[in-house]
Amino acid sequence: MFKNLTLKTSVIQAFCFAASGAVSGFAMVTLLSKGLTSTQVGILLAVSGAMAAVIQPLLGAWADKSEKVSPRLLLIAIVSSIIVLLLAFIFLPSNLLLMSLIYGIASALLLSLQPLINSLVFEYIDSGHPVNFGIGRGVGSLAYALSSFALGALLNIYKPSIIPYVAVITLIFLLLSILAMPVPPKKTRLENKPEEAQEIQNSDAFGFIKKYQHFLFFLLGIVFIFIFQSLSNGYLLQILRHVGGNDSDLGTT
Repeated sequence: MFKNLTLKTSVIQAFCFAASGAVSGFAMVTLLSKGLTSTQVGILLAVSGAMAAVIQPLLGAWADKSEKVSPRLLLIAIVSSIIVLLLAFIFLPSNLLLMSLIYGIASALLLSLQPLINSLVFEYIDSGHPVNFGIGRGVGSLAYALSSFALGALLNIYKPSIIPYVAVITLIFLLLSILAMPVPPKKTRLENKPEEAQEIQNSDAFGFIKKYQHFLFFLLGIVFIFIFQSLSNGYLLQILRHVGGNDSDLGTT
């Protein structure tokens, strides 16, 4: 049951990154085709990122401290919710406000998946089952690149409305991959961790920052990296169009 965990978690990372590429990487293409302006899309993505910044630590703390709610269960619930939201985005009557709200929530929830996947991986590691975390992340990055290239090629044939369908299919495979994962033993979630790690996990965010003040500068650096990533992902399509590119070139870029 606990064999080939590196392969299994790599598959989860691959589908998660591929779904992120479809929903976030091609958000500008999808939303512009629905009638939003570039400014509106930029605001929507910014609000979505802010929502994710609030949701992620709350979900992480809940998963770490709860004996009943595990990262695996949270992943199943969140991925299912994203699928429902994207299906609503596809099939509900066109309404800019409603579509923006649905897409923004779906994007925020999708951004919240990665920390939970990391937590799931380290639950297996803490329970004594070896998992190569680096391979999984590498496979995820490769999947993002390949899926983006494939989506760009599809846009040469189909309209941008194909993108949410691709995202839903990818998320269904992600959900099946998570469901196929074995449940980590509950008793090992805290018992196998060093005393200092348990102390960190049981402390609040302010207590952690107070004790590890230099870590705050590292976090600020990560924040700036993600700001740049958000800007480049959000407005890369406009840059490409300005120099003569099109929607399909976004995948190649």
